[in-house]
Amino acid sequence: EEAFVRQRSEINQWREAAEEAEARIQNELNEVGVAFRQGKDEYDQLQAEIAGLKSRVSNIDEKQIALRRRLCQALSLAEEDLPFAGELLQVREEEKDWEGAIERLLHGFGLSLLVPDRDYARVAQWVDQTHLRGRLVYFRVREAQRSELPTLHPDSLVRKLQVKPDSPCYEWLEREVAHRFDLACCETQEQFRREKRAITRAGQIKAPGERHEKDDRHRLDDRRRYVLGWSNAEKIAALEKEAGRQEQQLAELAGRISALQQEQSALKERLSTLSKLDEYRDFRDLDWQPVALSIARLEDEKRQLEAASDLLATLTAQLTALEEELRETEKHLDERKDKRSKTEEKISAAEQLQQQAHDLLGQADEA
Repeated sequence: EEAFVRQRSEINQWREAAEEAEARIQNELNEVGVAFRQGKDEYDQLQAEIAGLKSRVSNIDEKQIALRRRLCQALSLAEEDLPFAGELLQVREEEKDWEGAIERLLHGFGLSLLVPDRDYARVAQWVDQTHLRGRLVYFRVREAQRSELPTLHPDSLVRKLQVKPDSPCYEWLEREVAHRFDLACCETQEQFRREKRAITRAGQIKAPGERHEKDDRHRLDDRRRYVLGWSNAEKIAALEKEAGRQEQQLAELAGRISALQQEQSALKERLSTLSKLDEYRDFRDLDWQPVALSIARLEDEKRQLEAASDLLATLTAQLTALEEELRETEKHLDERKDKRSKTEEKISAAEQLQQQAHDLLGQADEA
């Protein structure tokens, strides 16, 4: 009984430990589940972006493309007549070492829509009257007027850019880029400190008025954010690589969820078993020896009764047979009694006839 009390105490400890473990696993399941759903959403968005890129040659993200599509459909305009600046600019092949820094600096400008002067009024009105569900920057592109380009710095970033030659916006874009992005591309910190407008290969920017900026919220070599160029093959390759990484991450999360669910199931089964054991609060509920002795005694009595029952059945059968035999004997006896009675009657009748005959003979002799 002491062992029973000790085990009941241990069962309580085991149950508490199992409940704590089950709660911990449930919390982890919730966290991993949230991470999986968020990862799945990001993966689905990435796949949609890849599919969109494969349907066009632009590097502009799908959200901005969709916004332009809405605008053009509403105003019956051709999308190619309203290009994004990034679709008409790209880093020269021999200047790829500067691509990350240039993409970072021109990211916002590259997402700007270029609106021909003839369509400006309609576009401005539609934008004003429409909830865009996003952000749109656009430039009014007036008819080109011949003018001299500003003198560029010998190491100007503009020299590393190429404007798409066959674009109607070529001259406007060439001048706009020259005015906006004439920054010295500095190979050394000494030059960077010396220049008024400058940029380093690492993406640090210096503007007039001593303003400096370096935005490292995204990696310089993250091609998923690149928007310049009229070919998106490299961006598609980068996004597909990222999709593969996300697939692996989702698979790991799914495996973790499965393992946690199995562990949780085992703990729930353990808790169920412990709960059933906890139902036995009295040692007598589990003291099997008296019960076993009682069962043995009852089984012995049962065997004795069964043996007595067999003897009784035998005697009953014998009695039945004897009673049947007695009935047969009595029947035969009755038959014999009947025959004897009839015989006696015949003898009596014969004796009477004999007497009568004797009397008649006596009378004859006398005569």
